[in-house]
Amino acid sequence: MKKINRFAIIRKEGINIDKSKSNTLQNQEKLPLNSDIVFKRVFAKEENKDLLISLLEAILKIEIKSIEIKNPEIPRNLMDSKAGVLDIKAVINDNSVVDVEMQVNDEHNIEHRGSYYMTSISSEEI
Repeated sequence: MKKINRFAIIRKEGINIDKSKSNTLQNQEKLPLNSDIVFKRVFAKEENKDLLISLLEAILKIEIKSIEIKNPEIPRNLMDSKAGVLDIKAVINDNSVVDVEMQVNDEHNIEHRGSYYMTSISSEEI
Protein backbone atom coordinates (compact mmCIF):
# COMPACT_ATOMS: atom_id res chain seq x y z
CA MET A 1 0.00 0.00 0.00
CA LYS A 2 1.34 3.40 -0.99
CA LYS A 3 1.40 5.78 1.99
CA ILE A 4 1.10 9.48 1.17
CA ASN A 5 2.19 12.06 3.72
CA ARG A 6 -0.79 14.39 3.38
CA PHE A 7 0.05 16.25 6.57
CA ALA A 8 2.85 17.94 4.65
CA ILE A 9 0.25 20.22 3.05
CA ILE A 10 -2.02 20.76 6.05
CA ARG A 11 -1.02 23.64 8.27
CA LYS A 12 -2.62 25.65 11.02
CA GLU A 13 -3.37 28.47 8.59
CA GLY A 14 -4.90 26.24 5.93
CA ILE A 15 -4.41 23.62 3.28
CA ASN A 16 -2.42 24.34 0.14
CA ILE A 17 -4.05 23.59 -3.17
CA ASP A 18 -1.72 23.47 -6.18
CA LYS A 19 -3.14 25.57 -9.02
CA SER A 20 -0.43 24.95 -11.60
CA LYS A 21 1.78 22.24 -13.01
CA SER A 22 4.69 23.52 -10.93
CA ASN A 23 4.61 22.52 -7.26
CA THR A 24 5.98 25.67 -5.66
CA LEU A 25 4.45 27.52 -2.73
CA GLN A 26 4.06 30.64 -4.89
CA ASN A 27 1.64 28.74 -7.17
CA GLN A 28 -0.60 27.50 -4.37
CA GLU A 29 -3.74 29.06 -2.96
CA LYS A 30 -4.37 28.51 0.75
CA LEU A 31 -7.81 27.35 1.78
CA PRO A 32 -8.61 27.62 5.50
CA LEU A 33 -8.91 24.21 7.16
CA ASN A 34 -11.40 25.68 9.62
CA SER A 35 -13.80 26.45 6.76
CA ASP A 36 -16.78 24.12 7.05
CA ILE A 37 -16.57 23.05 3.40
CA VAL A 38 -12.80 22.53 3.40
CA PHE A 39 -12.94 20.67 6.74
CA LYS A 40 -15.55 18.25 5.38
CA ARG A 41 -13.76 17.82 2.03
CA VAL A 42 -10.54 16.90 3.84
CA PHE A 43 -11.77 14.76 6.73
CA ALA A 44 -15.10 13.27 5.56
CA LYS A 45 -13.81 11.68 2.35
CA GLU A 46 -13.45 7.91 2.30
CA GLU A 47 -10.01 8.18 0.72
CA ASN A 48 -8.86 10.43 3.59
CA LYS A 49 -9.78 8.06 6.42
CA ASP A 50 -6.17 8.10 7.59
CA LEU A 51 -6.40 11.86 8.18
CA LEU A 52 -9.65 11.52 10.13
CA ILE A 53 -8.17 8.73 12.23
CA SER A 54 -5.12 10.88 13.03
CA LEU A 55 -7.33 13.83 13.98
CA LEU A 56 -9.59 11.75 16.23
CA GLU A 57 -6.66 9.93 17.87
CA ALA A 58 -5.08 13.30 18.70
CA ILE A 59 -8.34 14.67 20.14
CA LEU A 60 -9.65 11.56 21.91
CA LYS A 61 -6.24 10.19 23.00
CA ILE A 62 -7.19 6.63 21.96
CA GLU A 63 -6.03 4.23 19.29
CA ILE A 64 -8.55 3.87 16.50
CA LYS A 65 -8.40 0.48 14.84
CA SER A 66 -11.41 0.90 12.57
CA ILE A 67 -13.52 3.75 11.30
CA GLU A 68 -16.57 3.99 9.08
CA ILE A 69 -17.71 7.36 7.83
CA LYS A 70 -21.50 7.59 7.96
CA ASN A 71 -24.19 9.77 6.41
CA PRO A 72 -24.09 13.02 8.43
CA GLU A 73 -27.76 13.91 7.90
CA ILE A 74 -30.06 13.86 10.90
CA PRO A 75 -33.59 12.90 9.80
CA ARG A 76 -36.46 15.26 10.53
CA ASN A 77 -37.83 15.01 14.02
CA LEU A 78 -41.57 14.30 14.04
CA MET A 79 -42.11 16.54 17.05
CA ASP A 80 -40.57 19.77 15.79
CA SER A 81 -39.77 18.98 12.12
CA LYS A 82 -36.11 19.87 12.67
CA ALA A 83 -33.47 18.27 10.52
CA GLY A 84 -29.74 18.75 10.74
CA VAL A 85 -26.43 17.89 9.16
CA LEU A 86 -23.41 16.98 11.22
CA ASP A 87 -19.97 18.00 9.97
CA ILE A 88 -18.67 14.43 10.27
CA LYS A 89 -20.37 11.34 11.67
CA ALA A 90 -18.32 8.18 12.06
CA VAL A 91 -18.37 4.85 13.85
CA ILE A 92 -15.10 3.86 15.50
CA ASN A 93 -13.65 0.73 17.13
CA ASP A 94 -16.33 -0.72 19.37
CA ASN A 95 -19.27 0.80 17.47
CA SER A 96 -18.93 4.15 19.25
CA VAL A 97 -20.56 6.89 17.20
CA VAL A 98 -18.62 10.16 17.03
CA ASP A 99 -19.76 13.55 15.80
CA VAL A 100 -16.96 15.92 14.82
CA GLU A 101 -18.01 19.56 14.56
CA MET A 102 -15.93 22.48 13.32
CA GLN A 103 -17.04 25.71 14.97
CA VAL A 104 -14.91 28.77 14.28
CA ASN A 105 -17.11 31.52 15.73
CA ASP A 106 -18.59 31.31 19.19
CA GLU A 107 -22.32 31.37 18.51
CA HIS A 108 -23.00 30.68 22.21
CA ASN A 109 -25.01 27.60 21.24
CA ILE A 110 -22.50 24.73 21.25
CA GLU A 111 -23.97 23.13 24.38
CA HIS A 112 -27.51 23.29 22.96
CA ARG A 113 -26.37 22.05 19.53
CA GLY A 114 -24.27 19.30 21.08
CA SER A 115 -27.18 18.09 23.21
CA TYR A 116 -29.52 18.15 20.21
CA TYR A 117 -27.04 16.22 18.04
CA MET A 118 -26.31 13.69 20.80
CA THR A 119 -30.02 13.08 21.39
CA SER A 120 -30.70 12.78 17.66
CA ILE A 121 -27.85 10.30 17.15
CA SER A 122 -28.96 8.27 20.17
CA SER A 123 -32.57 8.10 18.96
CA GLU A 124 -31.39 6.91 15.53
CA GLU A 125 -29.58 4.00 17.18
CA ILE A 126 -32.70 2.77 18.98
